[in-house]
Amino acid sequence: MTRKTVMRRETEVVVVEEKLTPRKEAIKRRVKLERCIAAGINLGAMILTGGALVKIGLMVFAVMDSRTGGLGGEVLVFPALAMMFLWGREIGLREARQEAEAIEDNGGEY
Repeated sequence: MTRKTVMRRETEVVVVEEKLTPRKEAIKRRVKLERCIAAGINLGAMILTGGALVKIGLMVFAVMDSRTGGLGGEVLVFPALAMMFLWGREIGLREARQEAEAIEDNGGEY
């Protein structure tokens, strides 16, 4: 970040540039903002994924209702949906654990 100071004298204009170092609070605020944005994107993706899974489940029920014979491969969708949910949960927990370890290694600061 650079701060420019313009000084005017009677016949000349002088521009002085100073390099500024960001304050610790400004850095923390920026990091928190970036984390909030990332959390919002992850939450939106989770909501969209949940909606898609519900829609797939409803489609499977519609197919099962429309069939006159025995059950086929559509029954395999439900274990697949459960495994997708548990896999996503496991990834989220792993990321949370890594984040907690990073905070502990950093002395309790972000």
